Amino acid sequence: MAIVGGLVDVPFENKVEFDDLARFAVQDYNQKNDSSLEFKKVLNVKQQIVAGIMYYITFEATEGGNKKEYEAKILLRKWEDLKKVVGFKLVGDDSTKPGGIINVPNPNKTEFQELARFAIQDYNKKQNAHLEFVENLNVKEQVVAGTMYYITLAATDAGKKKIYEAKIWVKEWEDFKKVVEFKLIGDDNAKFGGIISVPFPNRPEFQDLARFAIQDYNKKENAHLEFVENLNVKEQVVAGMMYYITLAATEAGNKNIYETKIWVKEWEDFKRVVEFKLVGDDGAKTGGIIIVPNPNRPEFQELARFAVQDYNNTQNAHLEFVENLNVKEQLVSGMMYYITLAATDAGNKKEYEAKIWVKEWEDFKKVIDFKLVGNDSAKIIGGFTEIPFPNSPEFQALTRFAIHQYNKNQNAHLEFVENLNVKKQVVAGMLYYITFAATDGGKIKIYESKIWVKVWENFKKVVEFKLVGDDSAKPGGIINVPFRNNPEFQDLARFAVQDYNKKENAHLEFVEVLNVKEQVVVGMMYYITLVATDAGYKKIYKTKIWVKEWENFKEVQEFKQIVYATK
Repeated sequence: MAIVGGLVDVPFENKVEFDDLARFAVQDYNQKNDSSLEFKKVLNVKQQIVAGIMYYITFEATEGGNKKEYEAKILLRKWEDLKKVVGFKLVGDDSTKPGGIINVPNPNKTEFQELARFAIQDYNKKQNAHLEFVENLNVKEQVVAGTMYYITLAATDAGKKKIYEAKIWVKEWEDFKKVVEFKLIGDDNAKFGGIISVPFPNRPEFQDLARFAIQDYNKKENAHLEFVENLNVKEQVVAGMMYYITLAATEAGNKNIYETKIWVKEWEDFKRVVEFKLVGDDGAKTGGIIIVPNPNRPEFQELARFAVQDYNNTQNAHLEFVENLNVKEQLVSGMMYYITLAATDAGNKKEYEAKIWVKEWEDFKKVIDFKLVGNDSAKIIGGFTEIPFPNSPEFQALTRFAIHQYNKNQNAHLEFVENLNVKKQVVAGMLYYITFAATDGGKIKIYESKIWVKVWENFKKVVEFKLVGDDSAKPGGIINVPFRNNPEFQDLARFAVQDYNKKENAHLEFVEVLNVKEQVVVGMMYYITLVATDAGYKKIYKTKIWVKEWENFKEVQEFKQIVYATK
């Protein structure tokens, strides 16, 4: 089987299912286009694993007695009983543009008119407008996590006919529909990069946001700004909506221009001023990290004291907080604070840097890094931070957890002695790289373990465990796994064989696992080489399986034959 960009050639001779899929595509095309194509035969089939299976079928059909070749793209999700023609074109016809965005025939089909009316209704409600739908001019669709529709439509505004573009995101299985963008064609207000200029910046909702930002600034800075008007509003879809507002405000009677950045998540009733500055003020640096004025405000002193207390508990130290010297903040999934502070250690005043991650909506607070300024004990190379005091109880507990897992999986009897070195790396959670000593049959040996921790999910997983000097772990994030015939890997291999049999109407029987590799992605990707019999003949296959344990999610990404063998 040839794989190019995830597309797999599929044998199609004498397979009724592909004839049926091609006929389904022809029938769909005829219905949409008032056409009368007649299916003849399948010429080629490819498949691609997406959220389901995408089939690319090339076939012959006749129209008015003339034989032509067509290509159809059909999405199948058996668990939803979903079958959808995503693309259909005459071979050599460029109507289907690259990038996955497909022109849809008959833009005024009922379903597309309903989407256009939904977008207009949404726009009217948000803008206090009175547009009235006339007709659709063009519809394109793109398979994303659901379907993105790009609709060009005509609508009247106070009796005048104008052309608009709407971008609507639909996830049918969740009954989810959202207008991502709506704009007048020819209006340059909508800029590229996802940041969209908003007309009518002084609508009440935007004035309320500006007043909220001013009130927040006045409270934090003990200032007395008074709102005058909004000059410009832009918005950007993030995890919620980010508003960029340029506004005029007076201070002691003097009118100045300010810029504010406000993060809103309506479904959580969440609103936060991410940035507020005088236009021309360089206080806010690039890169998303912003210098915060008044570092000794109570909220920042409390964060610094929290970091000092955490360090004292972790290291059995006795630092005493004195003052904050500098505070910076960065919008992440929550807020990251970078605090330079002064503290005394046995009466000696020293400077420290703390990095603290806060998610207010979860009441979550965590010290990511704490180090003495100018101290090279905390070296950072590529996001790796050396940790002093590797035998702190929390790190010994992590190592014992790794040893326990290893002993359980390998039927081994290692006993922990001590940690020699600990590094950490911020990922989706924290990755700990621990070098430690343990005894095996009374002999002390050195091991390395890689442990993934997500404290907020109470999640802990040993990603790698090896004897130092063992080359079983290859670079590039893909790691050879010892003891390939552990039950968990055999179960994964059987799952892949069963999935293949179901999709291909095959009758493979699993024999054994030959090799296993794993890679940390959003979850874990397993690369398994296995032996299975096909009509009594032993053959070798490769499969790629994506697992997210915390979601109870398992999906075969690839399954292909690599070696034929005899009985």
